[in-house]
Amino acid sequence: MKKYIGLCALIVTICMVYSCDQVFEEDLSGITVETISPKDNAVIDEDKQTFWWKEVDDIVSYRVVIVQPSFSDPEFIVLDTTLTALQFTQDVSEWDSSRYEWTVFGVSGESETDTTAHPFVITTGKNISGSSVTLLAPQDNVKILEADQTFWWTKLEDADYYRVIIVQPSFASPERVILDSAYTESELKFDYDLSDLDSSKYEWTVLGVNGDNYSDTTIYTFVVTGEVSLSEQKVVLQSPDNNHEFATNLIELEWKTLNGADDYIIEYDQDIDDLYDGNGTIKNRTGGSSGDIKFNGNKVEYFWRVKGRNSLGSSKYSEVRRFYFDTTATN
Repeated sequence: MKKYIGLCALIVTICMVYSCDQVFEEDLSGITVETISPKDNAVIDEDKQTFWWKEVDDIVSYRVVIVQPSFSDPEFIVLDTTLTALQFTQDVSEWDSSRYEWTVFGVSGESETDTTAHPFVITTGKNISGSSVTLLAPQDNVKILEADQTFWWTKLEDADYYRVIIVQPSFASPERVILDSAYTESELKFDYDLSDLDSSKYEWTVLGVNGDNYSDTTIYTFVVTGEVSLSEQKVVLQSPDNNHEFATNLIELEWKTLNGADDYIIEYDQDIDDLYDGNGTIKNRTGGSSGDIKFNGNKVEYFWRVKGRNSLGSSKYSEVRRFYFDTTATN
């Protein structure tokens, strides 16, 4: 009986100790593990690399994750391991020449430290000076008429990544750096919204990078005009609905306005063929409404359409709608 009581007491004691450990487990949130090597943005051209960090109190183990090329847009998880040591040496001789990011965070029970991404580059160290990236779009000396522009270039052999730079108005006399970003070897284009840029001249270039080596530069110029091309846009009619019937010949036509349109051309006629032949009556308005227009005749039908216009040209015409009016009709 005494042995049984003693065993029960031991079990209770163990449970109490375990429960206390759970209750008083250290909260590691808000703590980050400080790394020693490789330094952020280090260029590694050796076959082996030591990943090393500082000890954090109350840590049971450390989890190390390495991805290519970044945690924000990962393509591969290169390494995911848990260690109790504060460093390890990794053979990187077979790794691609590319950009990588690594993080290390401490783990204790259910609690983990915060994570921070640390970028580095594996490189062959090849000299790529004397070669240059071929720029594809936008072409040199082009006027940018659309808000969205795709910047695009060809792949350069032995480049680990690409550095894209856009300046205003020129590299020879820069007033403002619009963009200076790195893109991986698999990223050969990106979309950029130019709507917030001033109407001005700009220059851009793409540099291939291999370690500390840069390719030669090719510089292209483009101009943001401040105007938006309407050629691919189309006016959408709002009212009246198609085939609407009125008891008055004072009729207001309405449509959705287009971004970048200075004014609108309203074309209408009783003969739909004349409308398509460009022989209809023309009215010009600056907003999304015609105001009241007095239409001739009575008990007749009219066909109408609208297009937007600015200094660069016109949009596509809207659909054609029909309306009918009879001023003798009673509601």
